[in-house]
Amino acid sequence: MKKLTLLLLLTISSVGFAQTTYENGWGVGLVLTSPRMFADTYNENFDFGGGLTLVRDLDEMNTIRLKVNYNRFTSVAGPTLLTNPPSTDAFGIGLDYLMTLNPYSKTLKVYGGVGFSIIGYKVENPFNSGASQFRFGELSMNVSLGARHDFSKDIAATVEIGHHTLSTDKFDGIMGPNGGIFGGVLDSYASVNLGLTWYFSRGPESKPAALPSGAEIDYKKIEKMINDAKVTPPPPTPPVDYNKIEDMIKKYLKDAPKHEDKKPDEKKPDVIDHEITLHAVYFDLNSSEIKAEYQSILDKNAGQLLQNKAVKVEVIGHTDISGDPAKNQALSEKRAMNVKNYLVKKGVEASRMTTKAVAATMPAASNDDDKGKALNRRVDFKVVK
Repeated sequence: MKKLTLLLLLTISSVGFAQTTYENGWGVGLVLTSPRMFADTYNENFDFGGGLTLVRDLDEMNTIRLKVNYNRFTSVAGPTLLTNPPSTDAFGIGLDYLMTLNPYSKTLKVYGGVGFSIIGYKVENPFNSGASQFRFGELSMNVSLGARHDFSKDIAATVEIGHHTLSTDKFDGIMGPNGGIFGGVLDSYASVNLGLTWYFSRGPESKPAALPSGAEIDYKKIEKMINDAKVTPPPPTPPVDYNKIEDMIKKYLKDAPKHEDKKPDEKKPDVIDHEITLHAVYFDLNSSEIKAEYQSILDKNAGQLLQNKAVKVEVIGHTDISGDPAKNQALSEKRAMNVKNYLVKKGVEASRMTTKAVAATMPAASNDDDKGKALNRRVDFKVVK
């Protein structure tokens, strides 16, 4: 039996035709079998059998197989000293489930299966007289491992080995303790099967989820797509130009009340005795949050206002020209209010400050570039008394 198995495997593996996989199909087949019984008898002869199959491929991997078969088992005298060794004629009808492990292989498609059969058998020359009558209804549990090669859309060949455990100890004609290949008391047999299947119906060709033959991955194109999708980071915040800030403040202080000529001992409490400078603060795009780096500037502004109780200021919020004008108006108002509220927390009376939102109508620099826009996103101050 080993020589037959090797011969069948070599025959199938030597075929080099490319195979096609189909989504489903129906077929009928013819099977030739060489069985070997594992029981109380000595089975050294070359036994034979065969059968017919009806195959239904549910998809690329799963198959249901209905089969009817006949097998003849013979034995030799051996150490049992039987003058007329028993022989068994058996036929069965069964149902197997098969799973293909590599459905898209271009050579051999390997599969495994489990199933059951209903067996009818009769023993000639039984050792025990109780095992001689014809019996029907015994069960056989089947496991199998095989390989299939599709010669064409219609024809496929299979080679398969199987192990079949029976629900009886009388199958060999001797009721004894020996039986299955795994050491059980039930009789069992192994089989080598060579099959040919004709498919009278096949579904459409099935293609695996992979690149078609000859296709290549264009990695350069993928890299370009990734680079094109990258978000351009915002420009870095420009450094604070305090000289420019001071020039802007002086510009808005030109309408501030002038100091009166007075003698030091005639100073009035509500008169500003010297010019004060309040520095502007700047904001990120579409933001009204006071950045940490500008809090120290507002702290200095608050200190000057607390030293000059008579000074009242207008807190003016600005934006650049980016975005919707209506939204810019609201944003500039929110910036001015946030600065005012910050100064109130530092002790400046709210009644000394008013807010004004001018959006992008009073730019301090050109809006044609990012640097100019950054200088326009600000809150500055105008002394009104």
